[in-house]
Amino acid sequence: MCHFFSAIATKDKMYTAVGVDSHEQIIEIYNLKHLDKQDKDGQIGLVRFEFLPPEKMSLNFKAWTFKVDQDMIPDWWVASEWKAKTIDYLKSMTVKDQRILSSQCLFLIGEVREVLSSGFIRNILKNGSVGDNYGSVRDNYGSVRDNSGSVGYNSGTIQSGKDAHPKPRDKK
Repeated sequence: MCHFFSAIATKDKMYTAVGVDSHEQIIEIYNLKHLDKQDKDGQIGLVRFEFLPPEKMSLNFKAWTFKVDQDMIPDWWVASEWKAKTIDYLKSMTVKDQRILSSQCLFLIGEVREVLSSGFIRNILKNGSVGDNYGSVRDNYGSVRDNSGSVGYNSGTIQSGKDAHPKPRDKK
């Protein structure tokens, strides 16, 4: 079973899709199926891996668990190198403070005044906040002032608009 954060590594590149936790979907999105079999030397061309946060979401990556999600591992795979690349990627997808968000981010740790309809935030962390949300938030542990978009899981607060003050629900 795939979890956040899931990715595919090939010899030269990491593939991931914001909001997608399925290795098979990532393989399909990037047309990597041809690498998911043994070559003439018995090597597979890709590695499914996950970098799992602790139960309480945190950006302390030392507390996260890095694991491979397949049995066959190619000779080029060096777990410590891919873990470092993954941490660099996750840091690059973290937003601290921004007036308008029109793209995608994995973590919000500061304030975004407005999330446009094209914007997507995977996790608003405890100290993160959104003023006006017209986009999508997957997991809210912080606060959303006015929600006209969507919030998947809410463990924080939504002050007004759609889903205002919902009872936090269990993650499935």
